[in-house]
Amino acid sequence: MKPFDENTIVGITAWLEQQDDFVFLESARVSKENYQSLLFSSPRLQLVCSKEDDAAEFLAAADLWCRQGYYVAGWRGYEFGYLLEPCLRDLLAEKIADPGRPLAVLGVYDEPLVYDHAKGDCTQNRTWPCAEPGCDSFHCTAPQAAVSRRKYLEAVQRITEHIHAGGAAGLFPDLCLMLKPMNPCCRGPFPSAIV
Repeated sequence: MKPFDENTIVGITAWLEQQDDFVFLESARVSKENYQSLLFSSPRLQLVCSKEDDAAEFLAAADLWCRQGYYVAGWRGYEFGYLLEPCLRDLLAEKIADPGRPLAVLGVYDEPLVYDHAKGDCTQNRTWPCAEPGCDSFHCTAPQAAVSRRKYLEAVQRITEHIHAGGAAGLFPDLCLMLKPMNPCCRGPFPSAIV
C-alpha cells in the first residue's frame, strides 16, 4: 500500500483544474485503517449557508440527503461556528459585512469515485482521472495574471492589516475572495468536510 506518487498527483490535479465542483480527499498517509482516496464530482446540488440562514436547517438538509443515500461533502468556514451558538450570532455582523457570503457550502453527491491504495485501483471498475499513461504532466503557455499588480498588492496589504488587527481567524475566506478573480469557482478556503 502506498500513496499516489508525484506524477499521479500532477495528473489528477491537472484533470481537477478542468472541473467546476469537486471534493478530493486524498489518503496521503496510507495505513490499514486509511487506505482509500475519495473523489466527489458533479454534485446534484449545493447546500449553501450564509449568516442570514439557520444553521440547524442547513445541517438538517444535509442529514436528509445522507439518509436518502447520497453523500454530502464540502467545507464549513470558521465563522459557521458563530451560527451554532445563539449568543455568538450577533458577532457575525462585525466579522462579515456581506450577508450573502457563504459560511459553508456542501455538495450533494452520488457515490464517490474510490481509489483503493491496498489494491492499487478504483473499487468501482472505473478509471481514476488521469491515471492512464501520458496524463502525468502538463504545461502552461503564456500565463497571465487575472488581477493587476496594484490590486494584488492592495489585497495583500488588507490581509496584512487584518492579521495585525487580530483577525487571522477569518483570514482564509477573505483570501478566497481576493483570489476569486483568478479562480471563479472559488467558493471557500478549502474543500474539507465530508458528512
